[in-house]
Amino acid sequence: MNEFNPVYFVTDPDSGATGSPIRTPSLAILVAHGNRAWMEARVPDGRLRPLGRIQTVVPERPDFDAALLDALLAFWPERFRSCPSLAVVESQLQSTERLDFDLGADRIPAEWAALRREARPIYERLVVLRIDAGLVTPRSA
Repeated sequence: MNEFNPVYFVTDPDSGATGSPIRTPSLAILVAHGNRAWMEARVPDGRLRPLGRIQTVVPERPDFDAALLDALLAFWPERFRSCPSLAVVESQLQSTERLDFDLGADRIPAEWAALRREARPIYERLVVLRIDAGLVTPRSA
């Protein structure tokens, strides 16, 4: 079993709202801890469409300001499709399974910094709910 804490539920207020104030989150970002923190994502319909084959994002450090933004860019690229740098980054990460900003920073595309800047206004419009409680899930396949 994996235990995740915290868990971020992210909703896009620009998505087709039904008029109800209660919305299903677009995705959840789960944070796990071992010798380093890492992030995984889950989506309500079960069909995650990340950049390349990314399954895990390792932040530069657990409290890094852009860690959640990095995870959202990696796991939810469709929401950031309007960012000019996304296509270049996506082409460079086609076969990548782990995006490691800690020990693998030399393998992060140089354009990632520009992508962060371009994505920041979109990110700031998202609704993020942080839950500080352990969530236990079966191990990923």
